[in-house]
Amino acid sequence: GVCGWTCKPPVCQAEKPLEGILVGCYDVHAADDNGAVVRRQFDPKSSGKTTAARCAVECAGSMHFYLEDGRCACGEFNATKVADLEVEAGMCGEKCRGESPDLLNLPCGRRERLAVFITDKVAELSNESHGQHATGRALSDVGSDGSIAYTALTRFALALSVAVAAIAAAGAIRRPCMHVQISADEDFPTKIGGRSRLPRIDEAWTEP
Repeated sequence: GVCGWTCKPPVCQAEKPLEGILVGCYDVHAADDNGAVVRRQFDPKSSGKTTAARCAVECAGSMHFYLEDGRCACGEFNATKVADLEVEAGMCGEKCRGESPDLLNLPCGRRERLAVFITDKVAELSNESHGQHATGRALSDVGSDGSIAYTALTRFALALSVAVAAIAAAGAIRRPCMHVQISADEDFPTKIGGRSRLPRIDEAWTEP
């Protein structure tokens, strides 16, 4: 196992983040018939390379799957028959290329070193990871759109107040029934409560 016999439980627990997800890493190099004792328990899905998350989807309905250098196979694995072939999890390599960075470091397997997983557990991890990503992107998009819209509104109000003030000062527009007064808060454009105080355009109707 990952922990030695002198390891105390808290340390072992910290060093086994894949416990309950990874059944084990199995070195079939020295096994008969290229590891047939392990391989015959599985059905290869494709010759191309994949990730643990994708393999879990392909193997839905199977209790286990293994990765061998990124190649996926599904099946029902009986570990007790091949306990003598199990090696340290680290000997099955790092996570597959293209794997979600939020997933645990699920080993991709190596040539003749099979990383055997519990299908449902990997699928659950993958779904949780995708859910967190979707939530994060949604919140980011809302925050970004809200900031852009608020900035545009602030600039428009400022430009409008400047334009109206210029027109009023030049006397270019005279309306006998309306008096336009431009005023702004003294603190503009400082932030108060996360928003800027906007200029005010006060209209007061008067008799001609």
